[in-house]
Amino acid sequence: MTSEKGTTSRERVRISEPNEELYRVIIEQHTENGHVTFQAFMLTNDDKKDSNRSSFVQGKITDAKSAYENRSELIRKRKEAESKDFTPPHGTVGLTVANIEEVGAELGIDNTPPVLTAWDDSHFEDRPDDHAHVDFSLVANSRGQIRAVAKQLAGQADWKYKPNNPEAES
Repeated sequence: MTSEKGTTSRERVRISEPNEELYRVIIEQHTENGHVTFQAFMLTNDDKKDSNRSSFVQGKITDAKSAYENRSELIRKRKEAESKDFTPPHGTVGLTVANIEEVGAELGIDNTPPVLTAWDDSHFEDRPDDHAHVDFSLVANSRGQIRAVAKQLAGQADWKYKPNNPEAES
């Protein structure tokens, strides 16, 4: 497999640098009293169709504000096409690869190999250059485990960008 854009191979590339940060843009419905709720990290139907992979943005390529702006524009266009009102997302949170890979151990789930893993799939033709995903395959058959993992991720997620809130930027 080549890592050049446009490869037809679906071979994935693991992100293994523990301090590498991944971003997720959070919609208003997935916040409560300024905190991220576990729903922000639950697998959607689209995630399940994508082999239980949840989309993130690579912090080494795109900053939190740009991740927010890019996702906001995609949502705005989709809502416009559906003739629905657009509500901008609440902001962008960050998690490190270490945060993600330590989740299973913190829940008492056998974490060898890690229950959750981060992957760079930006080299695929149908993905943005900053795209990554977290693989939930090892817990995907248990809604209870997915929920527990999602709660753990929400508890570790750190606000990196909120529009009109410079204190959240890092």
